[in-house]
Formats: sequence, structure tokens, C-alpha cells
Amino acid sequence: MHGGPRPGAGRPKGSRKLRGLARWAIGGHCEEIWREAQRAATDEAVAKATKHFRKEMAYVDAVPLDERTAWLASCAYEDHKDNVRFALQTDQGLDDDQEPARYITVVAKRPMGLKDEIIKKVAAEESAKHGIDIAPRYVKTCWSEFRKMQQSLRDHV
Repeated sequence: MHGGPRPGAGRPKGSRKLRGLARWAIGGHCEEIWREAQRAATDEAVAKATKHFRKEMAYVDAVPLDERTAWLASCAYEDHKDNVRFALQTDQGLDDDQEPARYITVVAKRPMGLKDEIIKKVAAEESAKHGIDIAPRYVKTCWSEFRKMQQSLRDHV
């Protein structure tokens, strides 16, 4: 017998693959984890770039509010301004005679190598949530669709 449909070929009838919003929810879950990793990388880069400056600002925070006006008029405040200048120079890698920049640009590295880990994690979580086996490849497709939908919304807004 040649040609025609084979019995049992293709996706089983009554298959419970996810549709529409559920697929976007999976993609959104991936995107949420990815963006949290990006935020963590940015926070780490900012902390590294402002290490000494943050210590000086913690000193200001330790001065009680009702004593700040008097502190601002004192010699301690003048010393603090010098300390802040030195902290900024240290953070920016400048010499003592160079004026520190008041604005800095912090470049955070993208979280590399996390994509496959995120996909596997979301596949396991969503499989348990929906009670069906969701393959990592399916999660990757959902994430891609979610990003396309986001881009489409950005283009039209």
C-alpha cells in the first residue's frame, strides 16, 4: 500500500499544546528572568563604578536630619566635600590634579550564557504548571514569539 495518510502519523488528536496567551505567558516568563539578570548586571556595574563615592554618601546619610543644617555650615562638611572629590577621582581612576566628571556612563555586560539555562528552567516550571511536557525548543519558540509581539507593539506605539 503506497500513499495516503499513515495511521498514527503526526500530532496525536486531542493534543494539548498551548495556544495564544499561554504561549506569550511562557515567553514573558523567559523575558522576565532575562531582564532580572540584566538588572543585576547593571546594578553590579554601577556598584563597582561608584564604590568609594557610595561610602561617602553613606556618611552623609548617617548625619541626623535635624543636625544637617548645622553640619552643612561646619568644617566637617568642607572636609566631606574634599573626601567626595577624592572618592570620585578614585572611582574614575584620575590623578589628584584632575577634576572628576559629575556624570558617568556605566556599561553593563549582557548576561551571556544564560539563555539556554533560562529556557530549560522555564520548560521545567511550565511543564509542572500545565501538566504536560513542554520541550525547551517549544519554550524557545514562545520566547521568540513574545519578543516579536513586543517589537510589533513598540513599532505601533
